[in-house]
Amino acid sequence: MKAAWCAFALLAGLAALPTPSGAQLPLDKDAPLDRPRFYLGLGAILGLEDLNVGNQPAGPGGSSVSVDVDDINWGGEVRAGYRFHPHLAAELQGQYNGLYDVKANTIGRPLLGSVEVITSTANLKLYPLTGVVQPYVLGGVGIMWADTEDRVSGTKLPLGDVEFAGRGGLGVDVYISPMLAVYAEGSYVAATGGLSGYNVAAMVFGTQLHF
Repeated sequence: MKAAWCAFALLAGLAALPTPSGAQLPLDKDAPLDRPRFYLGLGAILGLEDLNVGNQPAGPGGSSVSVDVDDINWGGEVRAGYRFHPHLAAELQGQYNGLYDVKANTIGRPLLGSVEVITSTANLKLYPLTGVVQPYVLGGVGIMWADTEDRVSGTKLPLGDVEFAGRGGLGVDVYISPMLAVYAEGSYVAATGGLSGYNVAAMVFGTQLHF
């Protein structure tokens, strides 16, 4: 899991923060923050890999080499959703989780290849609070696309694939105005089938437009 659990611990603490009792926005009483409406979001990702390629044979001459994957990477995301109930929303979320280097666990840690990961899921979000600060929990299903590239002759990393995947996460929306919010989220995506063991976590920080 590496740094993934650190991300969840941070987001769990963030989501548990109480809603400020005195927080007010210049809202129309007929247009509360939890009313039915669409939203769009863009965010930056700190990707945290949990890719199981460490015991795969890879290396020049067909030799078996223990490998490791760089833990952290940068990426981005886009999401679009609809708040159909004061405590529920449905959304589509796509993330570019980054390009992770695969290195040999030998002197100098030579680069053997890379793994590029993209995830896309349809999520259901549950909001226990509906004020200016709105923590939430989400779950979703979709796909993961992982592409591997060998960088050294003779290296044979597992082939990339597209498989079903599931997402779980915690986050919080903080409204700056009735139409604009910033959000932070931590999520974990686990794939199935040919990508079983190709899992990633992400910490996301972004902005949302609600209309």
